[in-house]
Amino acid sequence: MAERVFNVNLDHLDRAIRELAYYRDVELPNMVRELVESLTRIGLNEANAHIARSEYGYMVTVSTDINYTRTGTNAMIVFTAPINYPKDGGEPFSIMLAIEFGAGFKYNPTTNPLSDVHGYGPGTYPGKGHWNDPRGWWFRNDDNEWEHTWGNEATMPVYNAEMRIQQSIEQEVRRIFR
Repeated sequence: MAERVFNVNLDHLDRAIRELAYYRDVELPNMVRELVESLTRIGLNEANAHIARSEYGYMVTVSTDINYTRTGTNAMIVFTAPINYPKDGGEPFSIMLAIEFGAGFKYNPTTNPLSDVHGYGPGTYPGKGHWNDPRGWWFRNDDNEWEHTWGNEATMPVYNAEMRIQQSIEQEVRRIFR
């Protein structure tokens, strides 16, 4: 078997090792951070757009929580909304669940695609109430005044944010890791 000899300049090899280490320790983590931040921003914008479409959107705060560690970066989009506890002792009502999955039937010709997975949607809340009453129903609002409703539309901010993030991954990876 023939022997092959390669001439290697050690200065160039040392430089290549240093450049690879810099890429691994600095450039790559920075690009990962940028990717996570970008996808989080995309999801946050999508969520806010769908929250704004809901009549209860003014009650929801959407924020992000991004954590940077030596081993990676992770992020969450956080939705904060009240849970209403009726004064008459009835079942609690989650504003965020109503916005995500809808409540009542008039505004919900279609449901959140994940309703069956999570077990939420019109007619699934505790006590079920009058969700399918064609006349709607009355409830006492925060000012203790009677208010009529047919429910609210499922604007699905969480579902739509997730879908938008998934649709954006390839484009954002190509942009950042070019």
